[in-house]
Amino acid sequence: MKNGDKLLLIEKACRIFITALFSIWVARVYGPAAYGELLFAISFIYLFITFASLGMENYMVQNLSIPDKSKDEWLVFFWMRMCSSLIASLSCVVIVLLMDWNEQKVILCFIVGIQIPLLTLGVFQATLKSMEKFAEIAVIQLLSLILSALLKSIVLFNGWGIGWIAFAISLDAAFVALVMMMVLLKTRNLKLKFNIPWQQFKIHFKRAGFLLVGAFSAILYMRIDQLMVMELLGAEFLGKYGVVVKLVDGWIPLLTILVSTSLPRLTRAFHKDINSFEEEFIILNSCMMKICFLIAVLYLFIGDELLEFIFGESFKTRVSIIGILCFSLPFVLLSNISWSYYLQYNLYFLGSLRLVIGALLNIVLNFIFIEKWGLIGCVFATVISYSVSSLFIHVFFKSTRKLFSMQLKGLISVVIPASWLRDLKWVRHG
Repeated sequence: MKNGDKLLLIEKACRIFITALFSIWVARVYGPAAYGELLFAISFIYLFITFASLGMENYMVQNLSIPDKSKDEWLVFFWMRMCSSLIASLSCVVIVLLMDWNEQKVILCFIVGIQIPLLTLGVFQATLKSMEKFAEIAVIQLLSLILSALLKSIVLFNGWGIGWIAFAISLDAAFVALVMMMVLLKTRNLKLKFNIPWQQFKIHFKRAGFLLVGAFSAILYMRIDQLMVMELLGAEFLGKYGVVVKLVDGWIPLLTILVSTSLPRLTRAFHKDINSFEEEFIILNSCMMKICFLIAVLYLFIGDELLEFIFGESFKTRVSIIGILCFSLPFVLLSNISWSYYLQYNLYFLGSLRLVIGALLNIVLNFIFIEKWGLIGCVFATVISYSVSSLFIHVFFKSTRKLFSMQLKGLISVVIPASWLRDLKWVRHG
């Protein structure tokens, strides 16, 4: 692993730790109901953030990583993001104003919604990733994390309203986007032009349609459970469910960093040797499944005790749900990793279709299970829909059966002792 990759891993680890620390602090200070409203605002706004992004994060990195690409390729993505961010921002404002929500919920949505127009500047982060400038990315994000943490500390020590916590979250995103833009414009002498290469714009926009459907479906079925818990059970139940999700999903940024840093390497391997690409793809799946297995074992044995100790008795649920929800983690990682396969083989439609099916299944199961079993029903709906959309659906399409086979090898490798040593060597020397 290169020094830049290691630094980015350190930054992600620090972000997970500090974010988890402040999540605990915020939850304890404001209680389940107010914390639930903050989680609702974040989940709601992420629907619009996903639309503004066009689901093109990995796609942009992949295209900008290809040798001999035009130096103005980033401009196409910039103007695409500019248009989508503007539409998403206006749509968000209109919908929030039309909803019959309480004042605090509306204010929280508007504050968190500051992040939507910032998606335009995400092009610069994708460009830095394509250049494998992971050390620079890590330093910028670490500085932003410190700034956000300082603001949150001031808010909590002074007992200010929870809206200030939402502002600190948006400030983190704004700092990262603006500083990365300034760094890239200065180092590469990039210039913003209005003469858009329409040929490339049309090609990318056509592919963005599939990517957007897939990304929107993904964020929908990763957030719909929280939105539906809020509507069917209320803010207090969402607050209790949210802390469990935090404990489980808090690992995802750290785990997916290997996927993110491996994408340029996988792209180059694909263009040189298909067998090398498939081997790297299988090992990447294998590594992630082993880490997920260790996390699941931890939560199965001490998950409930850990939850009550960290967040307090007010967040305790009548039925254990963390031991079940942790089984969604492997499927989330399988889904994230599979995008590198879909992008390399131009399977944009299938990549989006399986997420649409997963989202629809999640919505239906949540309606049925939450009404019948409450929070534990929501957890079962999440695990089932994740497993279908990220793994089992690949059996039904000829072009993705090889993907299913490689994913299955990654899952099975958990019980093969020799593969643990192989994967450890891959992580150390990859």
